[in-house]
Amino acid sequence: MLPKKNRIVAKDFKKLKLFKKGTVSGKLSFKLKESGQVNPSKFGFVVSNKISKRATDRNALKRKLRAMAWDVLPQIGNGKEIIVFVKSAFAKPYNFAEIKSEFDRGLANIGLIYVQKNNR
Repeated sequence: MLPKKNRIVAKDFKKLKLFKKGTVSGKLSFKLKESGQVNPSKFGFVVSNKISKRATDRNALKRKLRAMAWDVLPQIGNGKEIIVFVKSAFAKPYNFAEIKSEFDRGLANIGLIYVQKNNR
C-alpha cells in the first residue's frame, strides 16, 4: 500500500492547473509537477464514474495502480507529483500485467523511469 506521505490528497487535486507536463499511454493519462524540493514524491489517481458506475470496481483499479506506484517510487526520487487519470475502462477481471505495462510506459514517456524494450 502506498503510504499517506506519498499520496496526493483531495485539496491538492484542485491545483491541477499547475501540472504542466503530461502524456497519454493507452488507457492512462499522466500529469507531472516537479517541485524541485526535498519533499517525497506523491501519486494521485482519478477513476471517474464513466469508467465504472460501481465504486468497488473503481477502488479495485485504484488499488492496483497504487501497488504499481509503490513499486516504482524508489526509481522516481523526490520532489515530483504525478496524477494518473484512467481514460477508458480496462477489461474485468483486471489484468495486472496489462495495466502495469501501460503504467510503466506512461512514466517512461514523461521521463521518470526507464523501460527496457523487448526485441521480438
